[in-house]
Amino acid sequence: MEGWSPRALLSLTELQAQPTAELMIQHWERHRDNVLAYVEAMPEEHFGFRPTEGVRDFAEQIEHIVEDHVGIVSTAFGRNDVPDPGRPEEYLRDKEALLAHVRAGYRYVLGVLGQVDEEELWEEGEVFARYRVTRWHALSGALEHGTWTLGQVVPYLRLNGVEPPPYVVFPLDTQVEGWEPPPGR
Repeated sequence: MEGWSPRALLSLTELQAQPTAELMIQHWERHRDNVLAYVEAMPEEHFGFRPTEGVRDFAEQIEHIVEDHVGIVSTAFGRNDVPDPGRPEEYLRDKEALLAHVRAGYRYVLGVLGQVDEEELWEEGEVFARYRVTRWHALSGALEHGTWTLGQVVPYLRLNGVEPPPYVVFPLDTQVEGWEPPPGR
């Protein structure tokens, strides 16, 4: 490999040896906190709001995130121990119940992740008996889907006069000291 020093190769090897399960857990904890912040921001009286006919309402969007996370993780890891989702007639209308539903779903996902070893993350699993991918890919796809769905609720908040919480991509303790957002953001 021309242009690569032995030290650079060692650095790549060290990088590849980073604790992937631990990193994945950190991503899921951060994502949970983002979802909880969005639920906290939306007044309960707007949980049934939908910006147009034919789309999920706000609470249904949150439910969709949680249910897909649980479904993707349980099927990718071949588990049949999914938690009782609770009563939609309650959590789709009550803020405390929806927050509890979100916490329960992420508790399940994080519990599964806390039990796996690194090798299991790179083994293949089936997602919804439709996709055969590595479990790492399934977990990453679930996070991407959750982020995409959470982004869809930004107009739901704005159309109800609510400033959406900032979406935290990186841990706040990694932010450069003195950084300020550009004007107009």
